[in-house]
Amino acid sequence: MMQPQRLQGRLVVLLILCLTLSATAAGETDRRLDIWGVYGFDDNISRSLIKGEQESDHSLRVEGTANWRCPAGANASAHFGLLAAAEHHFDFSDLSNVELGGRGEWRFRTGQGFSAPIYSVAVDLTGHLHDDSKIRDGGTMRATAGAESRLTDRLSVRGGYRYTLRRARSSSVFDNQRHGLFVGSELALAPTVVLNAVISWERGDVVANSTPIEEVIAVASALAFDDAFGASRFAGQLGPGPGPGPGPVAGPGESDRRVAYRLDADVWQFELGTRIRIDHNLTLDVNGGYLKVNSRASNLDYDGLQIVASLGYRL
Repeated sequence: MMQPQRLQGRLVVLLILCLTLSATAAGETDRRLDIWGVYGFDDNISRSLIKGEQESDHSLRVEGTANWRCPAGANASAHFGLLAAAEHHFDFSDLSNVELGGRGEWRFRTGQGFSAPIYSVAVDLTGHLHDDSKIRDGGTMRATAGAESRLTDRLSVRGGYRYTLRRARSSSVFDNQRHGLFVGSELALAPTVVLNAVISWERGDVVANSTPIEEVIAVASALAFDDAFGASRFAGQLGPGPGPGPGPVAGPGESDRRVAYRLDADVWQFELGTRIRIDHNLTLDVNGGYLKVNSRASNLDYDGLQIVASLGYRL
């Protein structure tokens, strides 16, 4: 478990970074700095393929984002952002992490009508450093192309394409890439209350976790021992040592270690939430999500439920 002093140290560093982000953006006309406190719950944070090994956890995240907008005529603008975040997991502290990231986006429209679509192209870059799970350290690049349009004064829709590339520093298991599509909508129930819904599908690499079993080993494209979730609940029930090719092999005293696998899969995600503007500077977001992952090479699959509540303050 992470020591309180360690978490406090991370939050101090985060605060300094937030102030730095604010100073960086201070000279811009359309500058915005947001501080968010985020509570999360995941009922299968281990992404386990075996029901008896699925682990749940609660987390607390603090993040600061600095964003600014640069107009480029009447119908286009460039948007830039910087991110600093620290996240603490209460039950599986190895997953606690800090993040630094940046974002660039180009937005434009081809018409002036009420429902004229707004098109966008964006790239996000994020670096991850975990408390004690080196196989997860690395960076993520996400490229998105999409469009959004207002259908009425209360209802808007959006959709697009997303490509995600993740590279790990020490393990190929978390060298992942996925392509996907998403569609969503927002409905304003009142000037201060908005409902939102998103459905997304992605195809590509995912990471699953379990006791080593032959069915998973046969279809995995990469694998590594993963100690972030503690000992397996099925010690002594192993198949052969993890394979294929170079990879960890269970030796003496290692029959209770879990393994992380990289699999080719289809990923479906459904999200539903609400955003409430409490006052001019304070916003509350509450969202629920369901994740369904189906391996393309076998009947292996897993799912998970996430609940996230975020309180944001705009400086």
